[in-house]
Order: sequence, then structure tokens, then C-alpha cells
Amino acid sequence: MGDVDQALRWAGDQPDPLERFAALLAVAAALLKDGALTRARQVCRVAAETIAALGGTVEAGALPGLTALNAVHALVHFPQPDEWEGTDDDLVAMARLPLDALVGLAPLAWRSGAVAELAAVTNPFWELYGHLLPLVAVEELAVRGESAAAEGLLDAYPPPVDGGDGDDLVNAARYRYAVATAAVGRFGTARAAVDGLPAGYRAVGRRGLARALARAGRLDEAVGLLGSIDDATVADDTLFDIVDAALARAVPEECRWLAAVAEAGGQPVAADQLSAAAGDPGAGRRFTRGDDDALALRVGVSIAGIHWQRGAKAPAVETVRALVPVAQRLLGPQWWAPDTLDAPPWLAGPAASLAALLVRTGEPMPEGFVGVTRGIEHLWGTTPPFKVTFIREFAASGRFGEAMELTSLISWPGGRALSLANALAAVDVSRLDPGLADPGLADQGLADQGLADQVRAAARDLADELGREAGDATGAAGDAGDTGNAVLDDVLAEILFVHGLDGEARALTDALATRTDLPMTLGARAVLLAGAGRADQTRELVRRVLVDRALKVPDARARALLLTAVAARRDGPCPELTAAAGLLARVRVAAGVLDVVADLARSTPAGPVAEIADTLPSSRVLQWPGEISTQEIAAAAAVRAVGAAAMVLVAIRAGRGRAARKWLRVAEGFVAGAERLSPGATGVPAAVARYLWAARAALDPKTHPEDAGLAASVAWYLWDRGHRPAAVRYAREVLDHLAGPLDMLVGGRDDGRIIFDAEEFLHDAQADDAARACLTALLAMAAAGNGDAGGGDAGGGRELVGQPAGTLDLDALRGLSSLAFAERAEYHARIAIGLHRAGQPDAAMEMLGLAAESSMTMARRGELAPFERLCQAVAELLPPDEAVLVWTRWLQAAARSDSYHALGMIASYVRWSPASDLAGIAVDPRTGDLESRPR
Repeated sequence: MGDVDQALRWAGDQPDPLERFAALLAVAAALLKDGALTRARQVCRVAAETIAALGGTVEAGALPGLTALNAVHALVHFPQPDEWEGTDDDLVAMARLPLDALVGLAPLAWRSGAVAELAAVTNPFWELYGHLLPLVAVEELAVRGESAAAEGLLDAYPPPVDGGDGDDLVNAARYRYAVATAAVGRFGTARAAVDGLPAGYRAVGRRGLARALARAGRLDEAVGLLGSIDDATVADDTLFDIVDAALARAVPEECRWLAAVAEAGGQPVAADQLSAAAGDPGAGRRFTRGDDDALALRVGVSIAGIHWQRGAKAPAVETVRALVPVAQRLLGPQWWAPDTLDAPPWLAGPAASLAALLVRTGEPMPEGFVGVTRGIEHLWGTTPPFKVTFIREFAASGRFGEAMELTSLISWPGGRALSLANALAAVDVSRLDPGLADPGLADQGLADQGLADQVRAAARDLADELGREAGDATGAAGDAGDTGNAVLDDVLAEILFVHGLDGEARALTDALATRTDLPMTLGARAVLLAGAGRADQTRELVRRVLVDRALKVPDARARALLLTAVAARRDGPCPELTAAAGLLARVRVAAGVLDVVADLARSTPAGPVAEIADTLPSSRVLQWPGEISTQEIAAAAAVRAVGAAAMVLVAIRAGRGRAARKWLRVAEGFVAGAERLSPGATGVPAAVARYLWAARAALDPKTHPEDAGLAASVAWYLWDRGHRPAAVRYAREVLDHLAGPLDMLVGGRDDGRIIFDAEEFLHDAQADDAARACLTALLAMAAAGNGDAGGGDAGGGRELVGQPAGTLDLDALRGLSSLAFAERAEYHARIAIGLHRAGQPDAAMEMLGLAAESSMTMARRGELAPFERLCQAVAELLPPDEAVLVWTRWLQAAARSDSYHALGMIASYVRWSPASDLAGIAVDPRTGDLESRPR
């Protein structure tokens, strides 16, 4: 459209660094397409600066920096791999984020002449080795075929100078520089650089050199390096790298030669994989016909995939058929849905791949496939991942009718739309237009008219589903939150790119033209309109979405939070209380704000789901319509349980102990009934644990959970709700009798063994220390008489004089590194409040500082759980003007996420504001806006 300045303003205004980077990347690509090199160069420089802000941090652990480096090691391959601890996919993904960003930016920067700016890019997640990012990116670029950008980035990087054996940062850079040199094909220079590395880096340097040689087809040279690698683990990894490179090249002669090398080297799995790539139909039979089922499944699936990729259908089908009984023996008749089983990852992954191959090869699905899929979706109350996978596989494999059959098995609002969208996104468009077909894989001839009709019908159905959901935006579908809508949005955008604006999915694209709540879809539509030269329509879309767009009505849960917070500061019945109760009439809203349900001491959800949930405590056998899922009933049961638990506290306050016990039995009945629906899968016991244990503790303080953190939360919950004598008795009981993590080391297991994960033990130990400190702080503030234990507790305050705040170990509380940000903040805020009320202002301020240490990070990512306590702490410890300033910063950060988090942050502060400050304020229940009202 030519409005570069406006595009840059919108891109720069993106609060999330990853979204800002993606927007800048898109602007740079558009500028390069138009030949605006100077502006593109400037945008690339800004984008490069943004990379340092991408990703996250390791929040917990005794040595978080080392935990991060373990993930970085998976990308860099440091020396002595056996000495490095393992990592997980999530941490590696965090380490990859800045790397992938740099790799995505480099081609644009090279074309615009800004590649030199990338040589200094770093990221804090990579700790002291952030300077290796550009060098690792060089190899990634070379692997992706971006050789010019790779060479440009390498040439822009200053060659590391020999720092001697003592400077590991320099030697690490020398190692990765040598590997990067090999990656761009400068093998002579790379070999000399590797040979000149310190002894500790030489093995991994030769691995990198061998990897590059193998990718270039120089397998004999790559294999020749194996004998010079003196670390056995690195040598094995090198062989696997060479095998992967050969499989990726898929040159039969190379694979056949390397298979013989692997066989001679005692690597039969690699040998058979290479033989399959070389065209041997018998590859893998020694495993599929062997006695080790687990090995047969893992190896057989990889070999069947290789056969299928190279177009050898017969051996692929033979291998798949041989593996089905193997999978059944290992995992049972439901093997094709391993995420519904307690299957270990090394079996779950191959089983899921085998199920996908079953679809691709045209084999019939296992008996009971449709019925089990329907049952699991009904039980889970959402579309299970394996179902989405099958829908996409069916659609991509020409079995669109079977994909459509799965889309009809729906048990939750929005499920059919998501299923239809995935089918349309994955359909093989080459069958619709033979001109798009891959000559090596698709049959040539006329387009499949039957498939075209099915696709058009599916597009119409999806358009109808989206219309119904839009019309019910304030109903159940609209209360489920933004996550499901975001997933659907991504898939709808994929459909537009697959089918275009005027293809077989035209009915859908027309329906999407009026939607402004699907940002990814709107972006895809704008790109396609602009690419088709339809400038006027593009401008109209941009104007409607980004200029004239109305503000989104905040989520009903957020409005309920704010209404209840304001109502809590009123002296009696008020409009906010009535409005909050009205919002809770919908199960999905109430289940998302159980604290509000507890505050109102009532549960008001109505409708068919709530009526079914009401029968749970008294019925052993339930029947309900197929369109209602187990999860919906469980959510209603959780709301009912919290409402009943809140009534326990109300009855106790009224002196009606008998009624309180009756309410407790009702609450426990709802929880037990929900668990009967799907044992261990509903999440109800965990969701209602605090409220249920608070009810039990109010009746009998000797009853407490074994979890120290939950016990501390219950004590403070009772104190906040005005049951202070009960909170004091309960806190004392917990401190006297709660078992700690060290008790396991003393007693061991029944068989005398002591087995624990070190990181988990450190977390539990620090959580135990923090929880005990929270309980001690509660007793200290009660003993100080600031909000004393109350007249109903026989001498309660006097008995606690021996519980001074000085008994807290502040040194231990300064180092809770194994706890996540939210856990630490909650604990420190409670302790700060207790110390402040107990007359220890300096220690209280120190704890408040620790509590607020990571608060801006949590606010930006919408992690609101600890902010109610944080807001209480700043309101009590800081002067009013300073407290408002701190909270305003949190609010601004939370508002960058969405209105839900903004209103939640407002509610967190309002709850602790003086009633007089709210006397002239009312809340609009429809929008959540704060308005002035007559006094």
C-alpha cells in the first residue's frame, strides 16, 4: 500500500518482543520486494536489536544459568557431552528462539546490506556464550540452503584470536568459527582451524567438520575423521550426524556404501535405515521379526517412513502391517492414541507415527477407532490432539470422506469448527488442480471432482459454524477464553494460504471478510489481497481492522473479578454484587473464577450442565446428552463444591456447626462425584483443594494437607476471610506436625531405597521453608495484636507472644532460587505483610523488594495469580502515592496482554483499597469500565 511509516509505527508498537520482531521482519521483506534497500536496512537493524529481548529465563533451580546452558549445549555441542546434564524440549525451544530469529533475519539483512549488524547479536538466555549465536546461525543458514547469507554473516564475524587453553569463551568461539567455516564449504581452512583447537575442543570440532563434509556428499572424508575423535560419545554422535546427512541427501549409492560402514561398525539400526534409503525392500525385517517389540516399533516406524518418502509403497505397507501387532502387544488395542495412555515418550512417539503411516498408506483403521475417538472427546470435553492429527492425515492422504466423518464426532462448543478447519487446511490441493501436482507423487489426469464438491461443502459448513459462534459470542463459546480462538485463528489463516481467496473454499473466505476478531486470518487475507493487486480492498481491510476497530468487550470472567472486588469494599448489598452473581450463571465463567464463587459464598450456574452436576453427590450412574462433555459437568461440580465449601465458613461464623458439617459433606460429595466421571482426569480435586481444606480446617484444625505450600495458602485464606482464630490454631498445628522433605531421607521407602530427583528435592525443600515462614509470619502478626486472633479464641493472642517474627531465617528466604517467579512472589509478599504487622519494618521492606523483583515480567505475560497478595503488600507497606505508582506500572504491563489481564490487575488492587476511595465509583457490568456514581 506504500504507507511505510504507518506500518513501522504499528510494528514498533507491538508490546510483545516476538510479535514486534515478526512485524519488523514482514515490513523488511515488503520493503525489499519494492526495492527500498535503505529503509529495509534500517528495519533490519532495529529487528536485530530486538533479538536480545526474545525468549524467557529459567525461573527455578539451584543453578538457573547452568540449566539454561544445558539447553544451549543441545545446539552448540560443547566438549565432554557426558558431563552435561540432560534438558527438555521446552528449554531447548527457549534457546532456539533467538537463533531461529537470527536465521530468519539474516537473508533479508544480507540482501539489504545490513548483515554486518548481525555479527554482534546476542541473547541473555545463552548466558556467557551468547557471542556464539551468529556462528551457530551460520551453520543453520547453510543447512537451509541460504549459502550467500551464511557466508556473509561468517565474513562479518571477527575471527577469534587464540586465547590459550585458559580462556574458554574464546576457545568456544574458535570451535564454532571453525565449524561455521566448514558449513559454508571452506573445508581446507576449516580442517586447519579444527586441528589448531585446544585438545578439549578438537573432538567436537571434528564432529562439526564431518557433519559439513557429509552434507556435501564427501562421506569418505567424513567417515575418515571418526578414527581421530578420542571421545567415544562424540564419535558415536558424529556417526549419527553422517547418517542423518546421507539420509537427507538420499543418494542410493552413498547410502549403500555408508550402510556397509555402519554394519561393520556395529550400528545395525543405522545400517538398515541407510539400506532402506538405498532401495532395499527387506531393510528392517530383522527388527520387525525379532523378539524386542520396543526396538522393533522404534526402528520399524523410521524405516517405513523412509520407504514411503522415497515412493516405495509396497515395502512401506509391508512394514506398517508388520508393526501393527507389535504396537498392540506393547500398548494395547488403543495404541493409535498414545496420548490417552500412560505410555513412555520413546513408545508414544513411534506409535503416533505408525498411526499416521497407517492413514497415509491407505490401510484400514483399527476396530473401534471411531467409537473410541468419540468417547475420548466426550470425556475430555475438548478435541484431543490425536484426533486433529488424524483429520489432517486423512485430508492430506486423499481420504477426505473419513476426515469428514471425524469432524461430525463433536462433544464441545467450537469443536466442529476446529475440526473442519484442520481438514480444509490439510487437504491435498494437487487433487483439486492437477496442474499443481508433484509428478513424482500424484496421479496425473483430471481433477477429482468428487473431492472438490466435498471441499466446497466443508467450507460452507465451516462458514455456518463460524456464523453461529459469532452470534453466540456472549454465550458458552465466548466464555471459554482466547486460547481456543487463537488456535482456530491460526488454522483459518493456513486455509487462506492453501486455497487462496477464490478457490474451492470461497464460501469460507467470504464469511471471514466480516470478522475482525481473528488477527492471523486477517493478516493472511491482507497479504493475499495485496499480492493479487487488490489495493482498494486491502486499504479497506486495514482501515476497518486497525483504524475503526471497536474495543473488544472484556471477558466475562474479568468483569466478575472486578465486580466482586468492588462489592467486597461496600458496606452492604450493592449493584456490583447482583451483576457478579448474574455473570456466574454460566458454568464456564464460574469455573474460571472460583475465587469469586468463594467470595459470594454461593454458586449460581444454571442450565442443563449444572442440573446434571447437581446429581453427582447422590448418583452412582449418570446419563446425559452427547453434546455435553465430561469436562463441562466436572467444571460445574467444581463450582458447586467451592460454593458449598464457602457455606461452611458462613455457617461457622453464624455458630451453626451442624450445618457447617453438612455443607462440608456436600462439597466433598461434588468432588467425589466429579472424580467418578473420569478418575484423575478432571482436575477438580486440585482446583478446589484450597477451599475444601479451609472448610475442613475451620471445623478441625488438626486436619491439614501434606503439601506445605497448600497448607500455608489455607491458613492465609482463613485469615483473609475473617476466620482468624481458626487460622491461628491451624497454623500452629501445621507447624507442629507437618512433615518436611527431609523426612523421606530419614525413613526412606518401604523397601529401604531412597530415590529422588535433586532439582525436585531442592524445590520441595525451599517451598517447605517458605511455607513455614509464611505460617510463622501469620502467627507473629496475630501475636503482635495487629488484627488479633479475636475474642472467640481463648487467650489466642496472649498464647502467641512466644512467636516473634525474629525467628524467621531471612537468609534462607533470600535464596529461594528453585521456586518459580509466582511462587516466590506469593511467599515473599505474605511474609512482608506479616513482618510489617509484627513491627519489623526493615525486614518487611526487604521481603517486599524480593516479592516485587520479577513482578514486571509476570505482569507482562499476564501471570496474575500472585498480584492480589502483591497489591495487598504494597498497599500496606508503602505510602499511598508510591503504592499507586507501583501498581500503575503493573497495570500498564498487564494491559499489553489484553483486557482480561488489565481488569484482573485492577481487581487485585481494588480489593485492598479503602472503602471511602470507592464510594464514588461504580462498575459497568457489560464492559468492566469504572464510572463515577452519585454519592
